[in-house]
Amino acid sequence: MELVKNEPLTLKQAITLCNKYQHLKGNVVISDKGDFEVIDCIAIAPHDKLSKTLFFKLYKEMKDTEKAIAFYSDVQYDLVLMLRELVPIGDFYYKMMDLNDYLQNSGKSINVSSYQ
Repeated sequence: MELVKNEPLTLKQAITLCNKYQHLKGNVVISDKGDFEVIDCIAIAPHDKLSKTLFFKLYKEMKDTEKAIAFYSDVQYDLVLMLRELVPIGDFYYKMMDLNDYLQNSGKSINVSSYQ
């Protein structure tokens, strides 16, 4: 079974896959606008869109994924990349991207059944 958009992961799957993809940290991604963004971290995030948005807001404030997800009590997870771009004033601009989207753009996918 391939990981498809909107398919949740269990916490066990999310931890295993998050560890597997840590090697992506530091890679450069070229955005649709041609900007260079660096993968700051690979993180376990809430699965639902609203909770994921709150997680991202908290991450930007705290720069700590474990603290940012502490509010979440559901059992469905997703994996995301936290990307940062250096903007002209010297500050960082953060963006979140689903790991699955990144992999699909690279012609790869995750076989979730291997991580049951």
